[in-house]
Amino acid sequence: MSEALRLVPHNREELYARIVELFKARSHVKGISVDEVHAVIAIDLDRAAHAFNHPDMRIPIKRSEIVKAQGVVSRINRNVAQSLEPTRGDSDEIFDLVDVNG
Repeated sequence: MSEALRLVPHNREELYARIVELFKARSHVKGISVDEVHAVIAIDLDRAAHAFNHPDMRIPIKRSEIVKAQGVVSRINRNVAQSLEPTRGDSDEIFDLVDVNG
């Protein structure tokens, strides 16, 4: 496993573009979850992605928003399982949870 990349999006557009990119490459995404201990949204990629120097990603979130993050991530995972692309609204909800200092 490669070292995870700390991803702090600078704006909503950057985050949405990254989420769409991950959706398009979803066959290489092992999982998206909320790590309560480290207060991050963890995006884990498969070995093939790692082989092409694409690291796992961690988006720091505010500790006070962990439960909300779990709900958003759960909804995104359900939708992706049905081949539904995450929406801009999903992305905006995540952006509001980001801890820029985390």
